[in-house]
Amino acid sequence: MNKSAPMPLPTCETYSVDQVAKRYRISPNKVLDWIATGQLRAVNVAANPQGARPRWRVTTEAIAAFEALRSSPPAPSVRTARRGDYVRYV
Repeated sequence: MNKSAPMPLPTCETYSVDQVAKRYRISPNKVLDWIATGQLRAVNVAANPQGARPRWRVTTEAIAAFEALRSSPPAPSVRTARRGDYVRYV
């Protein structure tokens, strides 16, 4: 299996931090860092939202937006010089 490609998520509307971590093959703490810094949008579904232990859920739309922001644009093509491209001074 290709380690750079994300794993497909199970089909549901929202995902837990652990499910997102498994998708990207990273630790749940990294996903929590993305949520804390605002890179990945999530909703706190804890019974007491002001409590010490939030329960984050990530929507499919948030994952799609996150992947769109993190995907790199295609690399510009580099033109190499060919024999006829040189200017000759005589």
